[in-house]
Amino acid sequence: MTEDGRQRLVVVRPSQPPYDTTFSHTLFDRLGQIRAQTAAAAERDDEQPPLDVQFAGGHRIALEVEALVRRESLLNGAVSLALILPLLLMVFRSPWLVAIGALPSAISLLVVLGVLGFVGVTLSAAATGAAAMLFGLGVDGVVLLYVAHRLSLAEGADAEGAIRDLGGPATSMLLGMWTTAATFLGLVVVDFPSLEQLGLLIGASMLVCGALTLAVVPASLPRHTPARVVPPPVLSSFATAVARRRRWILGGAGLATIVLAWSSMGLRINPTLERLRAVTPGAALQSEIAGAFRLPTDVYVVLAQGADLEALLRANEELVENLRSIDGLTVRAPSMLLPSRRTQEARAARIRASVPSVSAVKASLAAASARAGFRPDSFGAFEARLPGLVSGDPLTWQGLVDRGLGSLVARSIARTGDRWVLATYALPTTASQVNGLEKFAESSSVVLTGMPLVNDELGARFLPQFVLGLATGTVAVLLLIVATFRSWRLSLLALVPTALALVWAAGLLAWAGVELDLFAVFAVVTFIGIGVDYGVHLVYRTRERGDAHRATAEMVPVILVAGTITLLGYGTLVTSSYPPLQSIGLVSAVTIVTLVAASALVLPAVLMTPARGAPSSVPRRTLPGERRTPRRWTLHGLNNGLIFGLTVRGVRILPRAFSYGLGHLGAWIAWRLMPGTNAAVAHNLRPLYPDRSEGALRAQALKTYRNYTRDTVDFLRALSASDAEVAGTFALVAESARLFDDLMARGRGAILVTGHYGNWEIGGILMSRVAHLPLTVVAMAESDPEVNRLRHDIRRRLGVDTLEVRQALDTALHIRRLLGEGRFVALLIDRHLGKDRVLVRFLGRPVWFLRTPALMGYLTGAPLVACFLERQGAGRFTAVPSAPIEVDRTLPRDEAIAAATQKIAEALEARVRTRPDLWYQFYRYWDAQRDDYEGLA
Repeated sequence: MTEDGRQRLVVVRPSQPPYDTTFSHTLFDRLGQIRAQTAAAAERDDEQPPLDVQFAGGHRIALEVEALVRRESLLNGAVSLALILPLLLMVFRSPWLVAIGALPSAISLLVVLGVLGFVGVTLSAAATGAAAMLFGLGVDGVVLLYVAHRLSLAEGADAEGAIRDLGGPATSMLLGMWTTAATFLGLVVVDFPSLEQLGLLIGASMLVCGALTLAVVPASLPRHTPARVVPPPVLSSFATAVARRRRWILGGAGLATIVLAWSSMGLRINPTLERLRAVTPGAALQSEIAGAFRLPTDVYVVLAQGADLEALLRANEELVENLRSIDGLTVRAPSMLLPSRRTQEARAARIRASVPSVSAVKASLAAASARAGFRPDSFGAFEARLPGLVSGDPLTWQGLVDRGLGSLVARSIARTGDRWVLATYALPTTASQVNGLEKFAESSSVVLTGMPLVNDELGARFLPQFVLGLATGTVAVLLLIVATFRSWRLSLLALVPTALALVWAAGLLAWAGVELDLFAVFAVVTFIGIGVDYGVHLVYRTRERGDAHRATAEMVPVILVAGTITLLGYGTLVTSSYPPLQSIGLVSAVTIVTLVAASALVLPAVLMTPARGAPSSVPRRTLPGERRTPRRWTLHGLNNGLIFGLTVRGVRILPRAFSYGLGHLGAWIAWRLMPGTNAAVAHNLRPLYPDRSEGALRAQALKTYRNYTRDTVDFLRALSASDAEVAGTFALVAESARLFDDLMARGRGAILVTGHYGNWEIGGILMSRVAHLPLTVVAMAESDPEVNRLRHDIRRRLGVDTLEVRQALDTALHIRRLLGEGRFVALLIDRHLGKDRVLVRFLGRPVWFLRTPALMGYLTGAPLVACFLERQGAGRFTAVPSAPIEVDRTLPRDEAIAAATQKIAEALEARVRTRPDLWYQFYRYWDAQRDDYEGLA
């Protein structure tokens, strides 16, 4: 009872813990009934003042936090979308972007929450309440692909071509999503459950969101070219200003980094649990009760356990004596409620020795009560118990429980099977008492615990756990970036904005006197993955465009919008009533601002600074007579650096059957997600199957995709195969072997020509490791620089030279020199390059083939041989060479070239008619014969 007598505290011990919310709901339903009954009874008693009944404790706080998190999760998500979607409409004026923008994020969040719920994962309040931040992270990827699509349309591509152009931006988008996911999943290794759950929820959602964005955006973009293309905002003047003032920008950034790094040394961190408590009416009431009733706030608990209760009680009595030697320390011990039998027997003996007989006591009591004016029966109940008090019957744990004191005993003595646990509560009120208690614990074997010690342990564990989470996230991000860029310089450039932004944010927060809790500090870890997205997108675009100025003009608006979206997604957390979410919101807002500043100003200034190995600020000029390589000759964005690189590494270590299975699944996904490519394959096959339906021909595309993936797997596996395995890969008949030997013996070299049919790449292995013949491959550069580099590396390891068409104007002279050295030169002939073409009949239709092979045969006298490699099973191929085709030099040159090329076209046609599923043309081949065809532009 309080000193003024107006408040009374009743302490009860519920049978289930607060985190059992079902029990807590049932408990408070019952307590509500008790409150109503008590209030009704008080109203009927006119002599008593109104009675107010309130309930406090962990169960009430748990229910309030549950309701708070549910309300704020919905509110934060709704407010984030209410702010983000109008922003997208205002900036891009696109109802499509408003409709699709949040779709991948929302679906991925629902999927992950459903999976976690299905497997029985219980999420903390902080993890669930932070789910709204996913909208600020996931919408960025949609915006990036949308802007890339609009830029492609603005540059003259048709609707299908603009969608096919998303290969490079899709790689950048996926990398950004995966780096963000990696840093959140890095929290899973941190030994703080709420942070583990937060990392698992957001990290897994970002993985799913990346895949959904890759699928949803291309599938939902319009398939018709708009009459009027509204280009996305491009800040050319901003890029020019950065280029002109890059020295000032870099100098200012360096100075700011030094100053703010010094300021960050004063950043205050409070890792205690008190900073993580929810601000709810129940929590406020509990604090009020603690002050009114002078309840201890810092409670230390000394634990002891064993199988012998009597021995534990004796040891506890000695413990109490030792603790009482600490001046003024209050102790509540189990032996004060249930003394040891030895102590009870000693006290009983003292009572028997000092107390006269029961009858004498009763007589003395009666006389005293009469003198005091009591009625004769006033002490009847006491007199009835008097024999038991004098006899000294011992107290037992079971006896206390049987008399209804079990809830009181259970606070200090607990039984688990055949073992006992005793808890002694020490309530220090001064620093000297705390020091004395801790020194006593160090000098003895007791186990000391309690909230103050938990906070101390959190403080001690904070730095190692922070370093672990930071290292895990950073390593994962770095590996992903390096695997994509294949360049340490570009990878480090992509990390520059993140490194600067984190230093700046720490300095600004320290300067403002902000105190960070555990969640706020570990939120910084996640921004390694979030912030690096901006750097990745800008560096990737610079490499793709070959022009840092242009990349900056195109990407800075995306960075500004993405930063604003993330700010709106995280910023709503600032208004949260839950301190951990509020801290995340505050730190995130400051960090996002610094990230955008570093990404939009500092990184472009670095990229525009001429340096060896850095992306050039001036695009490479197209030399006279050159033509840029068509970009639509691959299977959409699947032939990009990231996917091709992962395929190369994965096939080397995975079993063939497993690689086939992955390729089988990947081909099906591509077939489902790329209807435009399916239509192109059907269009190409129409001359072979004039009577088949469009649906049947599109279904044929799936078989083509799967053969293409199997050919890729077999080629990559053959790279590391033994000589015996390679020899068994090819079925080369004796006539074919003699053909190659005869060509080599002539000394004029030979021109090997093939089409995009069968596994033409594996021919390099056949020539280098089986036939042991010198080979140079004449090829056009891949649209993706990383794919181009990997293909060059593969051929180099095989001993096969590569002559890249776009690298020189004197390609013909190079080929002539190689043939003069007696080498074999291989070319793909069924695609022309600009005006380097000759008209032939192929599958009954006029098409353009490459003119160079027959022209070189005419000029050098080298024979042409049409070669095809057809798969016959898992890792087995048949080589099908034609008889040598001599270019008739007695005819006029153009007529001789046309006749020789027509023979090659007929040889290719015969193979395509035999195995159409091995013809790998993934664009509209017949339409591409027109000069005005834009599908390859």
